[in-house]
Amino acid sequence: MTIPEASLLMMQTGIMAQSGELFVLDMGKPIKIVELAENIIKLSGLVPYQDIDIVEIGLRPGEKHYEELLIKNKNSTMNMNKMIFIEADTTFTRAEIDNKLDTLRLALVSCSDSLNSQDIKTALKQTVTSYLDPDVVNGYASESFKMKLALKM
Repeated sequence: MTIPEASLLMMQTGIMAQSGELFVLDMGKPIKIVELAENIIKLSGLVPYQDIDIVEIGLRPGEKHYEELLIKNKNSTMNMNKMIFIEADTTFTRAEIDNKLDTLRLALVSCSDSLNSQDIKTALKQTVTSYLDPDVVNGYASESFKMKLALKM
């Protein structure tokens, strides 16, 4: 997606916004990151792997290989612009938000090693119902139609 395309879609969502919607923009077909790097090198007037090497380092701990931005369900709708999906957001009372924040705060305070804490992951799973471990998301990625399409390219 180009910057002008993204800017136009963002302005359109600003006009459509009422209250509590989640807007997800269709980013088009997936591309391999290595192709993106090669294209940037070529656009800079250089030759990939000759002037500049591309080194794949793999995933770092906690990174996801693939991200499912929107799971289409009965709450998601497409509007007149087929590039914008609208998801009805779940509303919470102030007490529910405070309870969720307290759960997360307690998990953070109780951990000596906050980067590797199972307590924090458990608290996230309790407060963010759509939370999935990166390994689970990466497992789903291999079965995704979009990922299979990207790998064939």
